[in-house]
Amino acid sequence: MGDDGLSALAVLLDDANHVIRETTAAYLIHRYTDKAIKVLTAAAKAERPIGGLAIVTLKRWELGRYLDPATGHEVAFNKKTR
Repeated sequence: MGDDGLSALAVLLDDANHVIRETTAAYLIHRYTDKAIKVLTAAAKAERPIGGLAIVTLKRWELGRYLDPATGHEVAFNKKTR
């Protein structure tokens, strides 16, 4: 995947399908933070199952963690350097 793969996925943050948009935001929050948070915040307010993913992803981010799409592992980061 690498940087090129993540950049290619970023176009899906504007996809018409909310599930694609919100899932992409969950995977790219560490790279496209502002856009991803905007998408996830809107999803968390919506009443549909994907809102749960958005809420969990945003909470992880607040705690200084995100799910690395390359490894599938949770990564901790220093929020002050973000």
